[in-house]
Amino acid sequence: YASYNGPGSNTGKSTWCQDSGCTFTSTGDYASGWASPQWGYGYRNCTDYVAYREFMNQINVTGWGDAYQWLQRSSAVGIKNGQTPEDEAVAYWSISNPRHDIAGHVAYVTGWNPSTQKVSTAEYNGTTPDGKSNPGNYAEHVYDLSQPASATNDRPDAFIYVKDRSTAGVTPG
Repeated sequence: YASYNGPGSNTGKSTWCQDSGCTFTSTGDYASGWASPQWGYGYRNCTDYVAYREFMNQINVTGWGDAYQWLQRSSAVGIKNGQTPEDEAVAYWSISNPRHDIAGHVAYVTGWNPSTQKVSTAEYNGTTPDGKSNPGNYAEHVYDLSQPASATNDRPDAFIYVKDRSTAGVTPG
């Protein structure tokens, strides 16, 4: 990854973690060049970034496959989903979404304002809210859930409530 020179490529701050004994102290570690093969997702893919952010919350989402598979696979282990965002949930885009029709997309929910119906996300490899491709890059977006999905409002199709995972009994590792 030393040749990657996009956001988060500061090799002076990079840490390569090869086992579950790694410890990180802030969400900034990932954007500073952190990567780990332990998730089983491609480096700087949307799934890899969300797995990292959830790991920081002591939640393991490894082995869920491509983004489009996350809704079904999370349901299979007892995790609920729905249409209302929650902080630290996974925002999910299915392959029926024309802008994510190959592998779907996931992002980490960083904020939700019920009064404005706007959800904030942090993500890698998505599209910008105005429909432009953003491969290999970190981005923060705000989606307006009061408006229908459109070319200028690429709102998530669902939200996966991973922090409610206590009944699933899965720990990071």
